[in-house]
Amino acid sequence: MGKENKNILKMLGSIDYRIIYAVMTILVALPLVFPIGVPQSVSPNVIKYVNKLNSLKDGDVVCVTFSGYMTMLPDVEPIYIATWKMLKFMDVKLILLMSHVDSPAVIRQEFAKIGFDAVKKEGVDYVIMPYLDLSGDAGMMAFTQSFRSVFPKDINGIPLDDIPMMKGLDSASQVAMYINDGPEFATRRWTIPYGTPLVCWGTATTILPFVPPFYDPDRGPVYGYVGGASQGAMMEAYLFSMTHDTFFAGEGVKTNDAKNLGVIGLVVLIAIGNISMLGKNKEEN
Repeated sequence: MGKENKNILKMLGSIDYRIIYAVMTILVALPLVFPIGVPQSVSPNVIKYVNKLNSLKDGDVVCVTFSGYMTMLPDVEPIYIATWKMLKFMDVKLILLMSHVDSPAVIRQEFAKIGFDAVKKEGVDYVIMPYLDLSGDAGMMAFTQSFRSVFPKDINGIPLDDIPMMKGLDSASQVAMYINDGPEFATRRWTIPYGTPLVCWGTATTILPFVPPFYDPDRGPVYGYVGGASQGAMMEAYLFSMTHDTFFAGEGVKTNDAKNLGVIGLVVLIAIGNISMLGKNKEEN
């Protein structure tokens, strides 16, 4: 081994551990501020979820059951945020059902986080209904037959008849898509009586075990689904790769970048250490 190569190996093997810690810290911290979108595999069901949303036509009405509450946000908020970001720039109308007591506060926070109201106007482009548990068949059946029979007023206390978006809108038969977290219940109350296509979102424990039997990207009733933080990161990464717009690089993409760059840095440092050790052993022998 040449003297120059020996010196290089010796130098690599004697890197100050503080430099190593600094490099690892930078690799992990940098993408949390400046996401780069490290390529990752995306499950077909996530792609189909995005594609189905993109298939909505101008003027379509979308009903959304939003069950966001504080303690479950780490597992599902990337999905919510990515979906709101898509819908923000689509010319569709949203009827938003709040299925948890925390949901009204959570959705306001999420809308503020992405500047939703800078594009969409409440009462014109979307309506938020008051918190009400519609998990029972009777309540949802009444709602799908007539929105006003369950919600005479929106969350702000404004009669639906006085809300511009709700003029002439009062039945599930007028809804082009339903976003929800319960495929069996939604199939029974929406798809069978009204033919409404479904896409599903939610935590990994509520979505991944139960949705697949209902999932068929060509015939439905569930045309796509996203479950849990890992698939939320996939959705963000897929949107980022499609648009190259950092607006879509949310917490999921940032966390994935930090994890992958950290692993890459660790592998490189391990390789350097092993090469240095092999060179040292060869020199001693």
